[in-house]
Order: sequence, then C-alpha cells, then structure tokens
Amino acid sequence: STSDRFPNGLGNDSGELGHNLMDHHFKVGANGLSEDFGDRFYLIEAGRVEVFQEGAYRRAQSEGDGFGEIALLKDVPRTATVRAARDCSLLALDRVRFISAVTGHRRSQEAADSVVEQRLTGTAELVS
Repeated sequence: STSDRFPNGLGNDSGELGHNLMDHHFKVGANGLSEDFGDRFYLIEAGRVEVFQEGAYRRAQSEGDGFGEIALLKDVPRTATVRAARDCSLLALDRVRFISAVTGHRRSQEAADSVVEQRLTGTAELVS
C-alpha cells in the first residue's frame, strides 16, 4: 500500500519487515478485533479506530498507531475490541514475525514493554 508516509509503498520502503505485512480494509462500524485470541499486530495506515475494553470506550487511534501487541507479547487473549470509526486501511504482521521483530532488539523490546504497561494500567492517554 502507498500513503503520504510511504509513497513507494511500505513494503518497498521498509525492507524485509515491510514485505511481510498484509493489507486489511475495514469499513466504518466494522469490528476489526474483539477480546479473544490474537494472532496479528495491526498498524493503521489510514483511518481511525475506537478502542473499547469490556464495552467501555477507552481511546481513539489513527494513522501511525498500532494495536494488538498485548495479546502477542503477553500470550493472553486480546484485552480490547477495536471498531472502525472511519474507513480504515490497516497493515497486519503475523504473530511470529511481530515477536521476532520486537524481541530481537533491546530498544524495540523496551518500547513495546512500555506501551503494554501503559495500556494495561490505564495510563495511556484517553481521547474523548
């Protein structure tokens, strides 16, 4: 997929990791993920999603944000449900490649751990 951030397409601009990403598209109102087993990490290429936990609105996420990491890194069921607030173009990375990319480097592991901790403790920024 191409975007303002990756005019040649993410797969062409980001090396090996980009070639393993899969395109997904969700229309407004579609539930992209639910609180069940997770097998992919998603990066929002375009659009906006709303995140709910146990039915309660938690935050909105848009281009450049990602979700699905907690289930993959902690090997637990997904902790939230994501619904498209606008038509969305998502890039997905499967469990094995995501874990390899994140845990294979100290700084990326630390960054991922920080995001997971913020989201699990509720200290991630809430958007009204």
